[in-house]
Amino acid sequence: MSKVTHAYIWYLDNNEKLIVKVSDIKAFKPENVEDFDNTKKYQVLWYDKATKKSNYYSASIILLGSSKKNLEEKIKQAEDDDNSTKLRQTRISSSESDRSSDDEKPLKKRKKDDSLKSNKSTLKLSKVDTSTPNISLEFSSKKTVVDEIYEQIYELKNRVVSLENENTIILSDVSILKVELNKVKQDSIKNNHRNDGCSRKQSVLGNNEKIENDLMVLPEDPRYNKTLGL
Repeated sequence: MSKVTHAYIWYLDNNEKLIVKVSDIKAFKPENVEDFDNTKKYQVLWYDKATKKSNYYSASIILLGSSKKNLEEKIKQAEDDDNSTKLRQTRISSSESDRSSDDEKPLKKRKKDDSLKSNKSTLKLSKVDTSTPNISLEFSSKKTVVDEIYEQIYELKNRVVSLENENTIILSDVSILKVELNKVKQDSIKNNHRNDGCSRKQSVLGNNEKIENDLMVLPEDPRYNKTLGL
């Protein structure tokens, strides 16, 4: 598959048609030569040689090509096909007008309509009378913008809901951690009280034992007898 490099575009402001690089079209990366919407307005870079300034302006895409030369050949072929079709229509109309009656006019009209439908739609778009505003093109462009805005709003709403759900889960986890922390604190306080009680009990028992030992050795110890005058 050939890479799309150039586009034949139609600037809507000044009705000028040019071949430009695809890279000059803002936010446009076609996958093939048919990957574009001929009813959509694209922002295409315009370089003013007089002022040497550039800016983006609204334009419609008529054709895409794999190179500038390829695109020029497509344009020439499309114009030749269009001129050939017009010539055939003129000859048919001229030859049939001599022998057709009023009853045959609807048939001629159908033939003309079928022939017109065979023309390339993209080239026909470039030949629309620009003296009157293209209401259909304008409405389609605005509808596309509105649809994009609604899509962005929908995505933002989904993100908000997702963040709210995540926030609820986080708050729940924090509450559980607080409960566990309080439980650990209470257990720590109980253990400290228990350890203090055991220490005091051991201290009292140790003192009692020391007193009892002193009393038991009192009669037999010469130190105490001498002190008491025994």
